[in-house]
Amino acid sequence: MECSKGYIEDIVSKKGLELVWVDDCIGTRRKNYLCLNKHLLKYPVFCNSVLVHELQHTSGYALKDLAIDSFQGSLFKTFSFCIKHPKAFWSFIPIDKFKGEWYIDISTILIYLFILLMLVVFISVR
Repeated sequence: MECSKGYIEDIVSKKGLELVWVDDCIGTRRKNYLCLNKHLLKYPVFCNSVLVHELQHTSGYALKDLAIDSFQGSLFKTFSFCIKHPKAFWSFIPIDKFKGEWYIDISTILIYLFILLMLVVFISVR
């Protein structure tokens, strides 16, 4: 499975997006930008799954984005990557500043609220 810099740049440009290599998250969509961690290139299989995941997102916010973030991906692979590259843990912070603009990741906030709700229900049932 190929996941070279040229391969990624080609796919991203065909989607009409501008690719930005970063080291402070795993991957994210911001309007017409696709940000990918530069260290992903060392892990071709994980890189490909992150690329596919991020390309499925919309340029704004839709319920589709919540479904993508909630049910896709491997937590084990994600956390393994973050352990090796700690700045990637920033992917789990729902507020982000990119190119001078603040972004709020509604999907992450909703996932955290769901987890909190489940904890409250679990604690109250005990």
